[in-house]
Amino acid sequence: MFIQLQSNLTQSSREDFTIPYPNRIYRFAYKNLTKHYEGKDAIFTNVPEWFMHNAGGSPNIYLDPTYPYYNLRNDSTEYSGKNLQEWWISEMHTEIDYQVPGNALFVDALTDAIRIGQGVSRGGYDYWGNEIGEDPYYDNSYTEDYLKPLLASIRDEFADKMIITGNLLKPWFLPDGNYSYVKDYAHCNYIENFERYGDSYIKHLNTGIELYKTISEDGKMTFFNMSIEKPTPAPTLTIEEMRTKASDAMPEFYSSLPNQTEKDDLAELYAYFEFRLAIFLLGANEYSYMAYQSTPVADDAGKDLFRTIPPFPEFKYPLGEPLGAAVRNGDIWTREFKHASVWLDAANGLAKIDWELKSLGVASLNLEDHQLKVVPNVINQDTYEVIIQGVPLDQKDIKLFNLNGQVISQNFSYVNTYTGADGRKYNRWKLFGFQNRLSKGIYILKSGHLNTYLIVK
Repeated sequence: MFIQLQSNLTQSSREDFTIPYPNRIYRFAYKNLTKHYEGKDAIFTNVPEWFMHNAGGSPNIYLDPTYPYYNLRNDSTEYSGKNLQEWWISEMHTEIDYQVPGNALFVDALTDAIRIGQGVSRGGYDYWGNEIGEDPYYDNSYTEDYLKPLLASIRDEFADKMIITGNLLKPWFLPDGNYSYVKDYAHCNYIENFERYGDSYIKHLNTGIELYKTISEDGKMTFFNMSIEKPTPAPTLTIEEMRTKASDAMPEFYSSLPNQTEKDDLAELYAYFEFRLAIFLLGANEYSYMAYQSTPVADDAGKDLFRTIPPFPEFKYPLGEPLGAAVRNGDIWTREFKHASVWLDAANGLAKIDWELKSLGVASLNLEDHQLKVVPNVINQDTYEVIIQGVPLDQKDIKLFNLNGQVISQNFSYVNTYTGADGRKYNRWKLFGFQNRLSKGIYILKSGHLNTYLIVK
């Protein structure tokens, strides 16, 4: 988890976070390629030549709704000794210095800037009444002679100082979903609105996964901000089905929520999560990150911030290294990790992640080599008792833990003593009294230095 601090926080408020979380503060400087967020300031007043206009040019400056938009084609008009591109770079230096120590530089609205060059966005005229957009639709002079040189200047100026990122990749945007811009000008790609809902959903999802996979293979960082909406082709879940799904996965947390509204918010948040997690895992590399939330605002996040930091069990499961790249067969995608198998059906909006239960939470315990065994070690929630074998004669301290290290049960009773295959004597114990109390998941059973596991499904 990383914490984003707003620029208007007082120093004491900042220290409330920076002191206890010194390595968890994420700061970024932001600048938009098209929109002048400062509004009608001195730049707007003194250099109208830098901005988009409606037909006829000056004084019909374009505003949406109160913000002017840059015309990057103007590289000759100067203000305080700088042209527009030079001023843009200097503003980024100011942003970075203000946010010291900064981590990332977020360059926003690439697609909007490209559309301006295509003549399909934001007024379309310069100060003198000349059209800005032109044919050819791609690789026009606005992008080739003005936008790309600005991006190259940003890269050359800041690449050694900051992580350059932005909302760049757009799977539906021709000709290449902006892949070339990610490859040439950024360290990291922030991804939001990745799915294009509607009739073209399947086509654009497949294209998007291909692009995401490619930039990951290029070694780029990715940060997904995933939607909680229903994928277009996915079956529609009723609220009752959503509630059951959430309560089965997170029974304790679900029941702890104070009212049905919050329970339903959690259920809706979790309903299509596995599909989004599968998308993320199909292209993930060691520099990939994922956010899945219904609000970025802490005050709106609900009990224990669950709308911002979801308490989903999947986040606790060890994944392990990938065993290969994602494989596509038509609309079906698969990928194997050390501890999980990912399957996604783009055409039907379905996904399944099979976690290797024998490895979850216990991969480092070398359980196959241990004498301690639970019989059976995979049970249903309505199972009343299990037998533990291989307990040393002098060991009576047996405990059942969840993956968070909390003791779940110490209800054990002696059964008998037997001779093992190694000729030694061991005790059998019975774990009992947990009916309707164990939720689905993985549990660790410990007896002294010995460990084994119990799976509830």
